[in-house]
Amino acid sequence: MKETELHRNYDLYVSTNGDDRGDGSKSFPVQTLYRAAKLAKDKTCRGTAQINGQPVTATVHVAGGKYFLPTPLSLTEADSHVRWVAEGEVILTGSMTLNGLTWESYDRNPSIRVSDIMKGMNIDQLFINGTQQILARYPNYTPHQPLQGCTTQNDIKARSAYWNDPEGGYIRALHHCKWGGNSYRITGKNDSDLGLSCEWVGDNNRGAGMHPDAVMVENIFEELDAPCEWYYDAVKGKLYVYPDEGVVLGEDTQVEGAVSCELIRITGVQDGASATDILFDGFTLENTARTLYGRQYVPLMRGDWCVVRSGALFLQNAENVFFRNGCIRNVGGNAIFLSGHCKDIVVENNEICHVGSSGIMVAGLPDSCREASFWEFSSLLSPETSEAYVHKTTIEDTLPGPAAEHYPRECRIESNHIQHIGIWEKQSSQVAISVASRIRVLRNTIHEGPRAGININDGTFGGHEIAYNDVFDVQRETDDHGMFNSWGRDRFWSLGGFDTMGSRGRDKEPYSLLDCVEPIRIHDNRFHFGGRVDGGSTFGIDLDDGSSNYKIYNNLCLNMGIKLREGFYREVYNNILVNGSFHLHCTFENSHDRIYGNIVICGHPYQLAGTNDRRFALSRNEIDQNCFYDFGSAISFPSFWADLGDDTHSITGNEDPDFQDPASNQYTVQNRKLARLIGFTDFPMDAFGKPHCKAVCPAFQKTAPDIFADILQREEWQGAIISALDESIMSSAGAGSLKGVYVDTVPEQSPVFNYGLQSGDVILSVNGVSIEKKSDFLPILNALPQGVAISLRIVRNQQIRDISFFYTGAGEGCESDSHENQP
Repeated sequence: MKETELHRNYDLYVSTNGDDRGDGSKSFPVQTLYRAAKLAKDKTCRGTAQINGQPVTATVHVAGGKYFLPTPLSLTEADSHVRWVAEGEVILTGSMTLNGLTWESYDRNPSIRVSDIMKGMNIDQLFINGTQQILARYPNYTPHQPLQGCTTQNDIKARSAYWNDPEGGYIRALHHCKWGGNSYRITGKNDSDLGLSCEWVGDNNRGAGMHPDAVMVENIFEELDAPCEWYYDAVKGKLYVYPDEGVVLGEDTQVEGAVSCELIRITGVQDGASATDILFDGFTLENTARTLYGRQYVPLMRGDWCVVRSGALFLQNAENVFFRNGCIRNVGGNAIFLSGHCKDIVVENNEICHVGSSGIMVAGLPDSCREASFWEFSSLLSPETSEAYVHKTTIEDTLPGPAAEHYPRECRIESNHIQHIGIWEKQSSQVAISVASRIRVLRNTIHEGPRAGININDGTFGGHEIAYNDVFDVQRETDDHGMFNSWGRDRFWSLGGFDTMGSRGRDKEPYSLLDCVEPIRIHDNRFHFGGRVDGGSTFGIDLDDGSSNYKIYNNLCLNMGIKLREGFYREVYNNILVNGSFHLHCTFENSHDRIYGNIVICGHPYQLAGTNDRRFALSRNEIDQNCFYDFGSAISFPSFWADLGDDTHSITGNEDPDFQDPASNQYTVQNRKLARLIGFTDFPMDAFGKPHCKAVCPAFQKTAPDIFADILQREEWQGAIISALDESIMSSAGAGSLKGVYVDTVPEQSPVFNYGLQSGDVILSVNGVSIEKKSDFLPILNALPQGVAISLRIVRNQQIRDISFFYTGAGEGCESDSHENQP
């Protein structure tokens, strides 16, 4: 191409009425985006043409209409410097229209209609007149339950006896500790607890355990028994539909089947030329197939997540890419995935809703990390590194920061409305970040999801800003989590041996900021916990398992608190907690946390687990100058708080902050004297979430003081202190439920120590007899004959173990033949 033929910008046109034999001009538009991409590439000389040192660009104008993409619109570095602009409502869909269907009544149930379609299609979602249908399932769809309807394994076993051939069906369940979900393909029948043989798809980084009371099945023909359900027999080529009330299936009915997982894929060359300067403005992406059963999962470091590196919009090795003013809806996997090297990506002013997995996933490649470490599971999972699985307990590489450039950085996610995500994949979030740097998540409205609204999987490499977001009605289905959740299982976390109870803090602290090299700031957000569908609780802002180098300030926390577990250098100040506590779990020595200048409306402002006065005395924490108020009622502190000098200058009990209008979520502090005494500064109450978004956090107001109840029932047992479990203890121990007995303190001189028990253990059973509640334990144990062999099943370091010893009666000690093993 001669330089005289070049222009600064070329305009190309696409229309559903166009013809790919056209030249792409306004008079002769092309019909497909694929052809438009080819013409744009030619105009820009594969993205390399320049005039006076400036790139030659192209603008593709896409006329309103629906465009089916059987394969993704794949753009590479050769497609750089192109703007894609929607002129009207432009819909890119992954669903094929099923034309010319003739419907008949199914002979065994006249409510079901059946039509012949092509055999062997990979239809994963079905839409009738634009409405998403429900794959035949049991139990039937119930929106406000875990898994949108669940039952027990025993019920599934009884039900499956009546299924002719369940092979090809699916099982979805919550993880056995409710840490996300686990999903399986059914391969046949057997004599297991489910009555079914199945294979795990690998969608959870914490193993394949299935919760006994939260399981469902789908894609079973015999379960096609409710309005809006459907089933496709790929062998016979028959589509069965139980239409919704009032829907009459006929020749004019629009029926679409999802066949594509991705719609736009932007990928440059790793360690080479990036796809750069690409804009999509005003596009709707919709109706893609699920990735849950058809794509490979990979683990994300030692967080709880496994992911499919896929999205309706997928980017890798891309720079300066914008997706704005659009909509992504009814997609089967992630809506947007920023993978590997991504720089200066902007996702702005979009509506993202009804998403099978996460809304916006930001995840670098693990080879960017020095001494990347993974959970050790013998499973189909395989890390994306050249090394085999390794759970490192040493540190050889002490250089801070990344080892390679294969990670997102300096990206902005702003002013989006993200709702109803995690429909099928419960280990999901509206915004999730792993192995990335300086990601800004600003002014988003986030609600309706099974787990955290915003999740940071690991500390690498920090520098993120989470600010001015409105987050509510999340963590609806899963346990041990929060509106915001993070993990910090970085290089230091398992130094000296895997341990989840805060040991060896003095040894770990010098290495604590090797990966999270810049502080992560969480500020000026409104977080609201509206309750879970199972009635469970939350930790609110949940800094879990080693999360380090955080600054948390100017947040309004409604009906929730802030949790700090096993980490270093966290600063929590100038927050308002209404009906929420500080949860301090498994505190490290030399943790150097600071908690000051906060206003807490709660009668028990601190909830401790997996820690004690000795650990706090060595923590080097600074906890002071806060305000605690509970409508004039007494404030309860940990017994050793005063001895350590914590909260010496805090204001306790009678000083009302006098919020402006809590019934309308206006928590501006009008008691200026109080604010001055603790150094509190008001922050805006009208700057949360996407501007002008119709979805707004519900108001929350606490109107009465706490009512205390001793649910722990602490008592002495042969020199040790045991208790029941609460939510904090369950989380710190990784117990998975409130059943059992918690071993709080085990002195080395005690008989219990000789049994092989340790502080922080949870006893689940005695000689195979489950402990439903704490009061069952000692009667079960003491009813056994003297000298009998005892086997305790326990949880230690979030893993099931068996402890065996000879018990010689209450208070009598034991023979020194204790041992443990893992089942």
